[in-house]
Amino acid sequence: MNWPINDIDDLPQQDNGDDCGVFVMKYMEAVMSSKTVAWKETIDWCKEMPKFRAQITANIFRAFSNLIKLSNE
Repeated sequence: MNWPINDIDDLPQQDNGDDCGVFVMKYMEAVMSSKTVAWKETIDWCKEMPKFRAQITANIFRAFSNLIKLSNE
């Protein structure tokens, strides 16, 4: 198959070897919300990385908790 490739200007980039997954998840979150994002103008992504990790962790625990509740009904 021929998949289209869309280049996005000014995407933030990680400054270490640890945060690639978080960058991908935050990018996909924005794509799924259909919002137009001025990536580099909005926030300092590297500075906000601990907050992003905490949000993702909380969402995972919340989803897991909801699954447990549903399985007990």
